[in-house]
Amino acid sequence: MRKLREKFGLSREAFAPLLGASHQSVYSWERGSNRPRPEVIEKIAILRGMSKRQVLAVVEQHGPKAQKPAATEKKATKKKATKAVPE
Repeated sequence: MRKLREKFGLSREAFAPLLGASHQSVYSWERGSNRPRPEVIEKIAILRGMSKRQVLAVVEQHGPKAQKPAATEKKATKKKATKAVPE
């Protein structure tokens, strides 16, 4: 998303009103924490002279990579206790 905005040479604050969004929304799209709504994708496509599919491909290509699970989220393995057998 950032690359698309920078091709216009615009700041987030200047780009956001063109899309009917806030600069905070543009920031979150660029970070990958949120995705633009379909109507925003359509506006970007019109502004850039691209198809919606092309815009989505750019958003996907430059979006966040799949996150690895944190150490605390890993599945804990439990060891079964073995009972002591008297001899």
